[in-house]
Amino acid sequence: MKLSVHYDPSGKVRSFVAVGGTHDNGMMLVPKPGALVAEVEEVTLESGVAGLKKLREIAKNYIVKEPADKRTLTKA
Repeated sequence: MKLSVHYDPSGKVRSFVAVGGTHDNGMMLVPKPGALVAEVEEVTLESGVAGLKKLREIAKNYIVKEPADKRTLTKA
């Protein structure tokens, strides 16, 4: 599963998009111009309530860090 986030200019996560498929699938988001989107790596989600709790924790406690070549989540 690939997980992407929409975020605001301060790095705060505003929404999630999860796309299922094989590990080597080539799916990606095509955001509207000006939208800030980053793919999140190294996050595994469980189905059900456990996965929802993890998404809430990410949205509450992490921001999108913005280095020049790659964006990552970092503790807020």
